[in-house]
Amino acid sequence: MTDIRLTVQGLAVDYPTARVVDNVSFTLGNERLALVANPAPANR
Repeated sequence: MTDIRLTVQGLAVDYPTARVVDNVSFTLGNERLALVANPAPANR
C-alpha cells in the first residue's frame, strides 16, 4: 500500500483578471508527478 504524501482539495489560483485554476483536487503517494505549463508571452 502506498503512503499518502500530499492531499490537495479544492485548490483555486486567481490572478487580478482571471481565475486560472478552479476546484482542483488530488492525492499523491510515492509517485512522481510534474505539472508543466507553457507561460504566455509578456506582451500580448
